[in-house]
Amino acid sequence: MSYKDQDKEKEKEYQRKYRENNKEKISERGKEYRERLENKVRDKLYYQKNKERIKAKRKERDTRPEAKAKKKESDKKYSKKNKEKIKVRRKKYQQRPEIKAKAKKYQQRPEVKAKAREKENKRRKKLGLPSVHKMGSEEYKKQISATQQGIDIEDWNGFSKKQYDQNWTLEFRRAIRKRDNQVCMLCGIHREKLTKALDVHHIDYNKLNTTKENCVSLCCSCHSKTQTNREEWKRFFQSLLSKRYGYRYLR
Repeated sequence: MSYKDQDKEKEKEYQRKYRENNKEKISERGKEYRERLENKVRDKLYYQKNKERIKAKRKERDTRPEAKAKKKESDKKYSKKNKEKIKVRRKKYQQRPEIKAKAKKYQQRPEVKAKAREKENKRRKKLGLPSVHKMGSEEYKKQISATQQGIDIEDWNGFSKKQYDQNWTLEFRRAIRKRDNQVCMLCGIHREKLTKALDVHHIDYNKLNTTKENCVSLCCSCHSKTQTNREEWKRFFQSLLSKRYGYRYLR
């Protein structure tokens, strides 16, 4: 006989001896197992007969304040322990095409849009900004153009539609950037750290006055800052260029 067959026979003898010595324990375990199966079958039959009543009782139980408080505590504990798992599940759930389609449909509802507008208007009031429905109005546009020109709304004459003169060419703009060493004259950032070329700004805001004394290179963010308080920016850049390049300006 091989070693495997000998081991199998030893295991059989051990099991036979264990059964003979522990008949009472084995019988008790068998009874417990049978009782569990009987209870499961009985519970399933009871649930099938009384589904609606059980659901109603569960709803009443969940609506109680004590049950709600316990549920909140359990949810908090679970969220603290499993933050990363919850994030991964949310990402996977949101990336499904079915869920994306449902989200779009939900956002296009008029009720949801109205709620979003109310929230945005509250945020704008705190910051002192106009409401969303006034953004596209003519009064709002006039107010923006007046602030950009540095004047009051009463002195506003119209939108500026001036075009550039003949000197405004690509070679001229490149020459201004080269003169300023490809650096923004306001914040000092270099062209290499930007995604696009530097803007060329007219110091006196006159697009027909395209001269090297009246132009300066700026990055996009700094160029947007110069659209308000025009007179102060004009004085600042004129003094800066006069110190650096020796230009003279009439005042």
